[in-house]
Amino acid sequence: MTQMEIVGLAVVIVVVFFYAIAFLMSFGKSQRFEAKTINGQTLDEDIAENLVSDNYVYFQGNTQRTIGKKDPISLRDYRNEVKRKKGLGNGIINAIVWVFYAVIALLLISGIFFRASGEQVYIGDSTFMVIQSGSMSEKNKANTWLYDGSIDETRLNYQIQTYDLISISKIAAPEDIKKYDVVAYKAADGSIICHRVIAVNVIDGNYYYQFRGDANNASSDYETLGANPTSAIHSGLSFDLMVGKYTGFHNLPLGLMIEYFRSDIGLICLASGLIAVGFFYYFDDKVNRTYDVREDFVAGKLDESADRRYKWYLCYYRTSKAYRSLTSEIYID
Repeated sequence: MTQMEIVGLAVVIVVVFFYAIAFLMSFGKSQRFEAKTINGQTLDEDIAENLVSDNYVYFQGNTQRTIGKKDPISLRDYRNEVKRKKGLGNGIINAIVWVFYAVIALLLISGIFFRASGEQVYIGDSTFMVIQSGSMSEKNKANTWLYDGSIDETRLNYQIQTYDLISISKIAAPEDIKKYDVVAYKAADGSIICHRVIAVNVIDGNYYYQFRGDANNASSDYETLGANPTSAIHSGLSFDLMVGKYTGFHNLPLGLMIEYFRSDIGLICLASGLIAVGFFYYFDDKVNRTYDVREDFVAGKLDESADRRYKWYLCYYRTSKAYRSLTSEIYID
């Protein structure tokens, strides 16, 4: 990484950190307020209404129902039984959410890794990298070997677009690199370039390779003279500078996605979004747990017929035609 890239990444980390603090304070404050409201009894009547509505089957016809049991069960037990049966569906939804989180996290990690590793990610013997130029995107007529049948059809059609994500395989031995292969090598500035080999020279048992991009009308001095142009040997790049041989796999949409997510703004957007969604669901789950505890408490109160305040509230629901017969049975003057 260059000094500018290191500075940019440091700025990204600082910005994301402050976003995280802001999200934490905002969602945390909201969660504490909602929890205080729920536990303060001000929502008890709304909770009671929801219990009647959601568990109408329990109340319908009788104030107590059985579920495969000889003895009637309470509203609280009935509610817990219903929640248990709904658990499978909720589990599937949670699994989908976690898969979404995993994909976003993978994109974020990939962006950071591509940026920190010089655009390379190694998986076994294969390396993936994002192409940064269009030097292999088309065929220049100056490169006669692209038109005279010197290259077999498979290797001839190895054109690569800017921001393509490509796969290159490790090279076991110097002799495995053939003339007109498309090979990735380390440039003088440390970046990775993927061009076509236009000459293979063997000098004193050592292999040297000259390169040129299919879209270029000439090779650079580095590609023909080698890493040390003052040396007496000017036959190309040595084998130790070879990164891997292009396999033919390329994908532009994936490359564009990785290129964006490894940029400063991409990392900020992705990391901030992931943190925001994570904090939201974390604190929302805490609110739901608080509500669930209070709902269980209210259900217990509704089971106590002597508690006029909770029983009276069920009468309010008689304004709905669907529950008129239900609430008339448990009306208390």
